[in-house]
Amino acid sequence: MPSLYAQYCYSDTTEASNAEISSPAVVGSTVIVSAKSYDNVTFNMTYQVTPLNGSAPYLLLNSRPYISCPSVGPVITNSGVSLADSIMVSWLVVLVWAVAYYFKSLRTGVRGY
Repeated sequence: MPSLYAQYCYSDTTEASNAEISSPAVVGSTVIVSAKSYDNVTFNMTYQVTPLNGSAPYLLLNSRPYISCPSVGPVITNSGVSLADSIMVSWLVVLVWAVAYYFKSLRTGVRGY
């Protein structure tokens, strides 16, 4: 079954874990975290944490199951519209309806129909 890692669905957990192992990550400006090994039975990923301040690196064991995907390939979940933009457009639509109702009620009040 396809497994998700970094917005890409790999064909299985072995490929996803290999992709994670091959790409170390810099967390902030303090440490480099690189995955070292993955156990498919217990879902444990071993990470090596290397502080950038010169301290000794250490290993970190973390339970890490991969999320299942429907198909292999990139996962595109961003529609390009942020939540703030959609809320603003919604309020603008409400404003247009309110202004239309205001002018309708003005016309009704003056002419009576």
